[in-house]
Amino acid sequence: MRPHRKDSGLTLIELLVVITILGFLATIVTVNYVNHLRKGKVKTAETQISMFMEALEMYYLDNNQRYPSANQGLEALTEPTDDAPRGYLKQDFVPLDPWDNPYEYVLEGDIPVITSWGADGSPGGDGANADIISSDIGRPKDR
Repeated sequence: MRPHRKDSGLTLIELLVVITILGFLATIVTVNYVNHLRKGKVKTAETQISMFMEALEMYYLDNNQRYPSANQGLEALTEPTDDAPRGYLKQDFVPLDPWDNPYEYVLEGDIPVITSWGADGSPGGDGANADIISSDIGRPKDR
């Protein structure tokens, strides 16, 4: 049999140091995960807006050089026509933005503008709450 040593096992201080280190590592992982999730949602919104803009261009060419009215909205892209029997989107509905809010579609003169209001769902904001506007997609920005 081995003799029992008094210094075997962990002291309370050593245990607290280990718990603190594990908490610190968990915080770093969580912050990085949330940051990647936020960037992924912004990229998804930008991709969807780009998809809508391409569909609007096809609609424009097939409909006597006119875009859907603001009253028709993006839903006009889902309605079958003679030129597009399935509509101009792959699905038969307009998806919500990544924060489960509808996209806003307006005509500024003869130019369509599509906007996602970001995580807060209201105009303005920065970071995750920043607005994503079709005219800004492709431009460098601080996100």
